[in-house]
Amino acid sequence: MKGGELQDYIAEKEYLDEDEAKFFLKQILQALVYLHERFIVHLDLKPENILLSDLNDRRIKIIDYGISKRVDINENIKGIYGTPEFIAPEIINYEPIGFGTDLWAIGCIAYNMLWGVSPFFEEEKQDIYTRITLVDYNLDLETDNRISSTAKDFIRKLLIKDLRKRMTAKQCLEHSWLSSTDPSIPNPSIKLTDSKLNGLSKVTSESIRKRWQENDKKLC
Repeated sequence: MKGGELQDYIAEKEYLDEDEAKFFLKQILQALVYLHERFIVHLDLKPENILLSDLNDRRIKIIDYGISKRVDINENIKGIYGTPEFIAPEIINYEPIGFGTDLWAIGCIAYNMLWGVSPFFEEEKQDIYTRITLVDYNLDLETDNRISSTAKDFIRKLLIKDLRKRMTAKQCLEHSWLSSTDPSIPNPSIKLTDSKLNGLSKVTSESIRKRWQENDKKLC
């Protein structure tokens, strides 16, 4: 897409102001509602997987559904998915994942937009995992009170260790921070046909076990 990756857009500006961050987050969350209503978890949400149509329109498109899964309420999904700085504690701890796993990533993306860095950034991957499992992040990096208390509250309600206590995508859209202004939000571009949705695999316990055995060294 002409506008490039959201990550490059953020890096160019160093960080986004709250109105612009909300402009993008509303689109991302609208797309996430669409996916979750169809029992799909993306599992690799990050600024690099969000493209802008162009720098003027700024309509977003979420890409890279390669590890997305269809959620089955009768089956626990476990496994190694995602990018280190944006993965949730349950992935590192090899615990069941779900819709809340995507919402943890939303919290990380929101933080990244507002501060220009991911909340758990470290040079070494193992240090990133340690901070994530401890939910060790800082919302008071700025001394000039640039970030509002409602923005910080939004992030706090997503970066919670228990995925069941995180806001849902719909609850995010209803949060006072996102509803405090009403910029004209374009509909996100979701290129996922029904055939692709139907083709997303449901992970069996055996395939999860094999994936874990093949990839456990990545967490070392």
